[in-house]
Amino acid sequence: LPQEFENKFVKLYHEEQQILKTRYGLDGGSLTSLATTALELNRSEEFVRHVEEIALEKLKVDSTYMKTLRASYRQ
Repeated sequence: LPQEFENKFVKLYHEEQQILKTRYGLDGGSLTSLATTALELNRSEEFVRHVEEIALEKLKVDSTYMKTLRASYRQ
């Protein structure tokens, strides 16, 4: 991951990190839907959506950036 992103990412709460890792496959997995992420983490879809939104805001990125980041990371 780019150093600037990594520096911000490590400052997120553990649950925020886990949701982003699971949702965007940052831990080597594949992209997952909101429903699948919620199921895997035993949380409601609304909770996952809300935490994801807050985490992306903290990182000052959007979901398009996360998908691009994942794609470049996997290559």
